Amino acid sequence: MYNIYIFKYKLIVYCILLFMTTSCSIYKTVIPHNYLNQGNYFNKTEVNKLYIGMTKQKVLSVLGTPMLTDQFGYNTWYYILRQEHRYESIYQKKLILTFNKNDILIKITI
Repeated sequence: MYNIYIFKYKLIVYCILLFMTTSCSIYKTVIPHNYLNQGNYFNKTEVNKLYIGMTKQKVLSVLGTPMLTDQFGYNTWYYILRQEHRYESIYQKKLILTFNKNDILIKITI
């Protein structure tokens, strides 16, 4: 009778240990993951609509609100796209727009 309780106890402990050691790896392979997109989604067609001499309002209508702005004058806008795919490296794309004091686009950096 005593051996049966020890056997059940050991079986439970081994099952818990097995679950704890394999749960993360099973989770990644069995359960499907969606891609994780963070930031501003922009593509080539939207970037091609930009041109030197645009106002901030026109840029906002094309790309939307920037992810980051320059803290010291608001003359530089940062559009950042970060995509994390399942089992792949992280993809990051940056678009930096610089404006002059009159809120006119003077530089586009991809």
